[in-house]
Amino acid sequence: MDIKIMRQLAIIILTLLTVTSFGQDNDSVKEGIFVTEPMPSYPGGPDSLWTFIKKNTKYPKGTLDYTGTVYVGFVVTEDGSLTNFKVMKGLCDICDENAIETLRKMPNWIPALIDNKPIRARIVLPVKYAQ
Repeated sequence: MDIKIMRQLAIIILTLLTVTSFGQDNDSVKEGIFVTEPMPSYPGGPDSLWTFIKKNTKYPKGTLDYTGTVYVGFVVTEDGSLTNFKVMKGLCDICDENAIETLRKMPNWIPALIDNKPIRARIVLPVKYAQ
């Protein structure tokens, strides 16, 4: 298989694994996976996002022996606000709670769009703990 095609397939698969959109029906949430264009984005772009995470992630007391990554999922709503924070893959309880606390401090995002209409979208971000 051509390398270019393999790269495109990898990008599509990663996008599908990263973005989950929600539709509301009678107070219940139906999950479906959609590729949105554009995807939700942090104001200022990816460099600003990683700067924010690095600046705001602190080692909680009693966790200096832990190194690794906590993956936190959350929903970017239609108005860009963030909700439904959940640890997808954790490191330790204290680090997991700290990662959620760090991401809760983020400003509103630019929401995902489908047909030029803002939609709810799930994002998963890594929060790294390294010495």
